[in-house]
Amino acid sequence: MSLRTGRDLGIIYLSYYIGVTTAVFFLPLLLQSRGISDLGIGYLAIPYSVALFTSNSTFGRLTDSYGRRKFLLLGLFCSSLTTASFIFVQGFVGFFIARLLNGITLGMFPAAIIAIASDRKKPMGELTAWRALGWTFGAIFNGIIAEILYLEAAFLLGSAVFMAAFVYAYLKDTGGRVDSMNQQQLHAARPQPQYGTVIRHNWQIYLTVILRHGSGASIWIYWTLFLEHDLGLNTAQIGIVLAINTITQTTVIHFFGDRGDSQRMLLAGTFLSALAFLSFPLAKDFLQICLTQLLLGVSFAFFLVGGLRSAEYRGGQLGMVGTATGLFEASFSISQLVGPLLAIVVISQFHTYTSLMYVAGAITLATTLLYAGLSWKKPLEISGTQVEA
Repeated sequence: MSLRTGRDLGIIYLSYYIGVTTAVFFLPLLLQSRGISDLGIGYLAIPYSVALFTSNSTFGRLTDSYGRRKFLLLGLFCSSLTTASFIFVQGFVGFFIARLLNGITLGMFPAAIIAIASDRKKPMGELTAWRALGWTFGAIFNGIIAEILYLEAAFLLGSAVFMAAFVYAYLKDTGGRVDSMNQQQLHAARPQPQYGTVIRHNWQIYLTVILRHGSGASIWIYWTLFLEHDLGLNTAQIGIVLAINTITQTTVIHFFGDRGDSQRMLLAGTFLSALAFLSFPLAKDFLQICLTQLLLGVSFAFFLVGGLRSAEYRGGQLGMVGTATGLFEASFSISQLVGPLLAIVVISQFHTYTSLMYVAGAITLATTLLYAGLSWKKPLEISGTQVEA
């Protein structure tokens, strides 16, 4: 993998997603082992999603006003503490508080990382490849550790990775040019962030993320439970399934992430996501579900990079990269609120994990048509040259 993005940012972004893997994919297994019902697991995703949305949008704006580095360090340190906290809590209320705090801390610094990369004029595709690689390592390491030792060990690993990234970031000059300015220069050099302006330029992107990823999030809440109960996989096999998805993402992003029309990439990724979701219920064993992850990896790579490149470029045109990319991350947070609500309704009615996959596939297919209509004759790029819509 090329390191034009900067080895320091790449390592930090990779570490972030290793840690996030624990909270996203292995927490449902921990919750179920401690007596939380399927509906309770869905309800517990709501405080996490609300906190993540609030944090991403708030701290994304703050990075434009007050610099990047302080929020990067604060987020890494606090995320280490909140990830470890899951080991020590019991009961619905305890996990509610833990998920709320974890969502706040995990949303403190993604926009700071992206904004630093943008300040350095680094390509978003390559930065995103580090993200996918983090998911890969997180899935493999957490799955193996949980199988060999015990489930709680995965949360200790996530906490340790966050703390190691904090120490690394503290010792490295990761701040970028913005943090080299004093506060007065910073405010003079950048316009004060305006959510309304950014949303007006990027709302089609944010809406597509919310609908597509919201549909996907309804699946991911119960994904490891589906793999364990319906397909009979152990935690090591679950880690492999997750890793196939993320390895595919990494490969696709490496070769195609910074090429082509970002708007068309987002559209293609949304359509392929619908096909991936609809393929999951057809899988009957370990090998077949692994094959579906190849399609999922391709779809999400196009979807993520296409959306991020579009949001970052338009934010740069406004001088509000942190705000634009923070709202892009916040759109994922909203989708993670939509996902649990959708999951609760579907599970309550049909009582099967596969019913979520059919509903998510149908919604994502409709989202493809919606985005195609909204973005028609509003190109971001013409012949490889980006222009503002």
